[in-house]
Amino acid sequence: MNYTVLFDGQCEVCQAFYSWLRALDKNQRSVGLPLEDANLSALNPKLLMDECLKELHVVESSGKIYQGWEACVVLAKLSPWTWVIGFLGDFPPFSWLGMFLYNWVAKNRYLISKCRGERAGFLKARHCKRSLVFSRFGRVTFLALLCGHLSAFGMAFRRD
Repeated sequence: MNYTVLFDGQCEVCQAFYSWLRALDKNQRSVGLPLEDANLSALNPKLLMDECLKELHVVESSGKIYQGWEACVVLAKLSPWTWVIGFLGDFPPFSWLGMFLYNWVAKNRYLISKCRGERAGFLKARHCKRSLVFSRFGRVTFLALLCGHLSAFGMAFRRD
């Protein structure tokens, strides 16, 4: 079975995920297709751009569509390194945890990574700018807290 992986080519989280998939899928059973280059209706008439932008979609060669955490589980089963994640990801409580984490990352992916503009009309610039401001603030705050904790930790073990 072969899979077409539809991902947001403007999202750094999505790009990183697909890079890992390419490295792990030694049998090359998956082919990546950035949404910007995809003809969704030709691939499968049920695919909608708005839905594909919200979460990962994988189309099996038979035409079956997987999305979100379910798509991650299917892809994880392609590699011996991630097969256990794919197997356990089908069963509670692992499936619940996987869905929770996946949905959080999918909703916050532009806060986690840098935003690359208006996404050719798919993403509103206002959201992108707000994400950038929060992202920079979040990164600076995290680094400041980390440095503060490390310096306090170092001072606790300092010998005078």
